[in-house]
Amino acid sequence: RWPESRLLPVAFFQPAVAARTTCMADNNITLSIEDGVAHVHMDDGKANAFSPAAIASINSLLDEVDETDAGAVVISGREGRLSGGFELKVITGDPEGALALLTSGIEMLLRLYASPRPVVVACTGHAVALGAMLLLSVDKRVGAAGDFKLGLNETAIGMNLPYFALVLARERLARKHLHEATQLARLYNPAEAVDI
Repeated sequence: RWPESRLLPVAFFQPAVAARTTCMADNNITLSIEDGVAHVHMDDGKANAFSPAAIASINSLLDEVDETDAGAVVISGREGRLSGGFELKVITGDPEGALALLTSGIEMLLRLYASPRPVVVACTGHAVALGAMLLLSVDKRVGAAGDFKLGLNETAIGMNLPYFALVLARERLARKHLHEATQLARLYNPAEAVDI
C-alpha cells in the first residue's frame, strides 16, 4: 500500500486514528495498530534521542506487537525528526553506561533486522547516527521530502562508528558511496539518500 515515490510530505507519516493505542508517557513513544499494521511513533518534542528508557519502551512495544496478529511494523518520528541518535549525555558519560546503551541499541537494531514480520521506517525528517542505523536495519525505508540531513556522523564528532553499523552500511549502501558515508561522515539530503 506504499506509494511509488519514496519522498513524501511529512503529513503522510502522522499516525492515524487507531483501533488500539498504548502510550508510553515517560518518553512519548506510542503504539497504534490498525488494519494489521503496528505503528510505533516517537515524539519527545526534541531530537527523539535513543535513551535507555526509549530503547526499553520500543522493545516493550515490540513485545506487545508480538502478541498480536499485526502483519507489519511501521516506525516513524515526529515531523522534521526521525532521530538524532543515541542520547549523548549517556554516550559521553561513564564508560559502563555508554557501553550498556550502545549494546541495548545494537540489540534493538538486530531485533528489527531479524524481525519475522516486515519492518518499514517512515523517515519524517533528520536521521543521524543511530537514527540512520535504524533506517539501515529495516526492510524498507520511505522518507519525507524536505531540508533534512541523513547519515552516519559519528566520525565527524570524534566517535567510532560501531562495527555493526559498518556491517549494515556494507549491506545497504551503494558501494561507491560507502567510504564517504561512513569514514568521512557525509550527511545527505533525502533525495541524495535515496540514491545512496
